Amino acid sequence: MPARILVVDDEPSMQMALREFLAKRGYETDVAGSAEAGLEKIRQKVYDLILLDIRLPGMSGIEAIPHIRESESQGEIIVITAHGSSETALQAVERGAYDFFSKPFSLKEMEIVVRRALEKRRLQEEIKALRKQIPAADPAERIIGGSECMKQVKALVRRIAPLETTVLITGESGTGKELVAEVLHLLSRRAGGPFVMLNCAAIPDTLLESELFGFERGAFTGAVSAKPGKFELANSGTIFLDEIGDMPANLQAKLLRTLERREVDRLGGRMPIPVNVRIIAATNQDLPELITKKAFREDLYYRLNVASIHVPPLRDRPRRPASARRAFPARAQHPPRYPPDRHIQGCHGSSSQPGLARQCEGAPEHPGTSRHRQRRGHPHRRCREDSVQEVSQRPGRRGGRDGMHLPHGNPVRARKTAYRERPGKKRGRPGQGRKDTGSQPQEPLEEDEEAFAERLTDPPPQETQPP
Repeated sequence: MPARILVVDDEPSMQMALREFLAKRGYETDVAGSAEAGLEKIRQKVYDLILLDIRLPGMSGIEAIPHIRESESQGEIIVITAHGSSETALQAVERGAYDFFSKPFSLKEMEIVVRRALEKRRLQEEIKALRKQIPAADPAERIIGGSECMKQVKALVRRIAPLETTVLITGESGTGKELVAEVLHLLSRRAGGPFVMLNCAAIPDTLLESELFGFERGAFTGAVSAKPGKFELANSGTIFLDEIGDMPANLQAKLLRTLERREVDRLGGRMPIPVNVRIIAATNQDLPELITKKAFREDLYYRLNVASIHVPPLRDRPRRPASARRAFPARAQHPPRYPPDRHIQGCHGSSSQPGLARQCEGAPEHPGTSRHRQRRGHPHRRCREDSVQEVSQRPGRRGGRDGMHLPHGNPVRARKTAYRERPGKKRGRPGQGRKDTGSQPQEPLEEDEEAFAERLTDPPPQETQPP
């Protein structure tokens, strides 16, 4: 099917020239003499490319661009004018035009630009078709965990996400509050908009206000140009304020005003700027306790806590799903060489572990480094307590009857000494009994911890007497 191109120009000669030029190249071409007539044709048909003149009777081409862009099914826009300038070109591109030409222009150059615009249109249509064929994955499944408490968290996220209310996420550090906020954004109606994150504890108090609300040129020393804040950057999307409990008191009042009026005041600005954002906040602190200490505003707390989600730590998730053991190694930059199951399982359901997601995320990389140290005989290699206890009760060269002396608390030397003093070992100088073979005395190879412990605890072999 040939591509459809619409030419919007008030000069009949330009209409005829472009129509003939495009028809020779196999394109289906329609013409319109004004912006209003072009918009009427656009409502009736879908065009792959629109050639638009800027100087038109009535509505100008610059004013018509936003109306054309309201329909997502329409193709790219190329602006053509005899009164071109750099400012006009920049204004047209900012409003959504693909390219800009000034009369007179080269038809060969026009052909190249038209071909590129139509190729872009074709690729966009292919991407849309492929996305329809791929089943959409549930973003909530990115939250790892199959325990009952995590199922409740996922169900609550799915229920709150379509709403436009503010959300307060609570939980200890490293439990996945940022991931929950991102899933809330992906499941909301603002998924196509930006998702802007800001850690209130990571930015100094003197810079936090300018990061949140922006500033105008000359607002302070060094402000050579205006800069939009995070709220403006998150317009039509979601802003995530992490560690909200660490926000200074003066900024809490300004944030409360932004929540109520849906507008921000830049530093040094004269007029408020309206914003359309959804606010998600998170904290690892007890905000009601901070309110009693006058460290957090009570009215701001109730404005943020319209909907609340608590993310439990990993130690409160009794189940150890296989998805967690598969997901964390997949996230690592370099996948581990050793199976991480026993290391990751230690992060779940253990009261001695902090129960943080970051702890388990780094666990897959731990076995490779620890086993490497063990193979090399690193002095920090761990020794089983039962093996050391069994060794310490045996008489040795250094310890006498009361127990073996461990110089500098080195467990490796303790194991080697216990190996030399094991029951049934023949005494003698190194090299005796080997003169016939000519072999050199060798140091016994270091054994695995469990095999060594079993060797220590096994009774010595009994010699059998011939009948």
